[in-house]
Amino acid sequence: MQDLYRIGIVGATGDDRRYVSRVESSSLIELSPVEQALHWPQGVAQVLADAMNSELERSGRKYRLEPQNASATVKYTAWAETNVYGSRVETEFEVSADATAEQIQEEARIVIFDYLEWGYEKAEDQG
Repeated sequence: MQDLYRIGIVGATGDDRRYVSRVESSSLIELSPVEQALHWPQGVAQVLADAMNSELERSGRKYRLEPQNASATVKYTAWAETNVYGSRVETEFEVSADATAEQIQEEARIVIFDYLEWGYEKAEDQG
């Protein structure tokens, strides 16, 4: 039996995790919780995700979609800490069991950046 894939938002976790649940065209899709996700064979899911990502990029949307094996996932823990005592934060995320090391690293970076606020500003001259 062939594995089925759902198309989900890269980096979304917990209650924010959404999957494609309706497709009118590459520019008109509906995202819903996993219970309502549509499923496709891997090749079809990849073609659809590529088309949807092209449209998302054209319209200036910041998120990406990727096919995820509907039956096989692996859970990881991502963490971040600074040199300040007690600053460590951890969160769990899941990726497809067939994810590459680069995909796992990207997913970890995305979920950890949800915990960080950072920026910069020009320092005032001291003299």
